[in-house]
Amino acid sequence: VVASNGNGVMCVWRYNTDGTIDTNFNTDGFFSNDSAAGGFNVDSATGVAEDSLNRLYFGGFSENNSGDNDAAFWRMK
Repeated sequence: VVASNGNGVMCVWRYNTDGTIDTNFNTDGFFSNDSAAGGFNVDSATGVAEDSLNRLYFGGFSENNSGDNDAAFWRMK
């Protein structure tokens, strides 16, 4: 799992153990999210973890319309 910021949008890619993209993850191996804090500015995941039920957790930040950064947390099944 790779999580980052792609052109101002929080992006997640999941790969198989052989290095190929995991197309079972969000149908194409890729997920993105913008506007977590209510603005369409920078959203970025800076950390990732997985629990014992294979749920993914991402922590990071989201910039709101006022230009302030808010903490952001995403959980994916």
